[in-house]
Amino acid sequence: MNPGLSFYIGYRYWRARKANAFASFITFFAVSGIFLGVAALIIVSSVMNGLEGQLKTRILGAIPQLTVHTDHSFDDWQSFKGDLQQLPGVLGLAPSATTQAMAQSADNISAVQLYGIYPEAEKNLSVVAKHAYLDAFDSLSSGSYRVLLGSELARRLNVATGDKLRLLSGDGVVYSPLGPVPSQRIFEVAGIFEMGSQVDAGVAFLHYEDARRLMRQSPKQIQDLRLFLSDPFSAPALTPKVEHLFEAKGVEVSVSDWRDSYGHLFAAVKMEKNMMSLMLSLIV
Repeated sequence: MNPGLSFYIGYRYWRARKANAFASFITFFAVSGIFLGVAALIIVSSVMNGLEGQLKTRILGAIPQLTVHTDHSFDDWQSFKGDLQQLPGVLGLAPSATTQAMAQSADNISAVQLYGIYPEAEKNLSVVAKHAYLDAFDSLSSGSYRVLLGSELARRLNVATGDKLRLLSGDGVVYSPLGPVPSQRIFEVAGIFEMGSQVDAGVAFLHYEDARRLMRQSPKQIQDLRLFLSDPFSAPALTPKVEHLFEAKGVEVSVSDWRDSYGHLFAAVKMEKNMMSLMLSLIV
């Protein structure tokens, strides 16, 4: 049937003056209800997709999305760069060191997740570099013992650029007659970054070699490689491919991704999206 003819007939009878005014009233509100229900479904779904997209950028853009670990050392980690970048969705890689620590200032103390990085290797890959104030990301250098803090963490500690704070690492603990003594060192605040998410309250960055020294490990040894992905949600599908690539080269590795730290958050967002879509569909 001609769609134009169908539309014409439907529109004509919809606009027709009927003897039963009540039937016309019910028809009008039925059509209006369907219109509003479908509009609500589209709007809410769009808002939830936008929320998930913002969380993906503001949280997963700052933390390691996929990490390759070896118990020995990647003596020539750049030799894997070409093969890994040929995998779909892999933008690049860089050495990484991670440790849980406590940050102590003159006014307060707070738990923090420390990431040791090579700024020159991550400058064009990391989202944090674009959200750091006054080029503080580039000021991280080996031996300078400088740290880049999230805005909320800096507010809690009441510190600003140039201030000193103490970092105490859970790795590199030395046992003494008085008990375990954590590894600690005084750092200078290199600057502040702001992602606009919960990352600002619990994440800090320092140079890779300084992080390894804080952990009482060899600063030149590389045991973790951080992969940057175009879509962090593709990490689970990439894991077996990355493992196979290293196994083919005779290197035994273990691969982890962002789900270990933030998987519960995105699982909750996904469930909320599904439930909202189901509820609105029932309304429609």
